[in-house]
Amino acid sequence: MSIKQMRKSYTLPEEVKDLENNVKDVLDQITDIRLLDGRLIQDVALLSGANRIAHVLGRKPQGFIIVNRNSSAIVWQTNIDTLFITLNASANITVSLWIF
Repeated sequence: MSIKQMRKSYTLPEEVKDLENNVKDVLDQITDIRLLDGRLIQDVALLSGANRIAHVLGRKPQGFIIVNRNSSAIVWQTNIDTLFITLNASANITVSLWIF
């Protein structure tokens, strides 16, 4: 899921168009932050070793953040493409991931 861009209207009075342009400038700065354009995947059971996870972003992700875990293990990325992210875990662990 990607963040939607603001669409401009072309049939507004000049004062409203100026306001719309200012709002669009601010929103563009926010929507350009790749970290916000992500997906939360909860309760992913990772086994020790390689684990392939579908991320459904429709593009190659920039990275991931572990936002929750049920135990201690080292988790690292070994491959990433437009459909899957492959994570290795040093031990069995259940995590929630923000993939962006």
